[in-house]
Amino acid sequence: TFASGMPQSATTPPRTQFVADHPFMFLIQDRDGAMLFLGRLSEPEAPGKEPAPMEDPPAGAARVEIPDTAKSPDCADSDTCYVPANVTIAAGEAVAWSNTDTAIHTVVSGNIDSGLGEYFKSPLIRPGEDYWLAFEEAGTYEYSCVLHPWMAGTVTVR
Repeated sequence: TFASGMPQSATTPPRTQFVADHPFMFLIQDRDGAMLFLGRLSEPEAPGKEPAPMEDPPAGAARVEIPDTAKSPDCADSDTCYVPANVTIAAGEAVAWSNTDTAIHTVVSGNIDSGLGEYFKSPLIRPGEDYWLAFEEAGTYEYSCVLHPWMAGTVTVR
């Protein structure tokens, strides 16, 4: 049954497929504020499907560390959420992000205000994992972490 204020019908509503591509927490409450369910999705990949391992970055790739302080909003005050926060490379070169934090992160072009993922979107980068991307076109690419929106950096491609 559904508590929607709509008349009940004998037909079953169509099933909705739920898809999440990042870890998150959620809370379901009824109209009176009573908690019905509190949950956490921590491994959103399809059941039985392991993420493909990332091959090693090309030699000479610019390195960016995601340090163990990145999960705290305080890193934004000192511009140390990504180290270094700003990288300049030539067209055709790559940037490799290494997650040395204890939390999962992402590297996604844009930010909450300008929009996310227009140019690139990493998979989840787990602790100890790397993600790299070659930039073919000149320009300035802002990026952030979907899970920790205070994390911000820039790749400038000459």
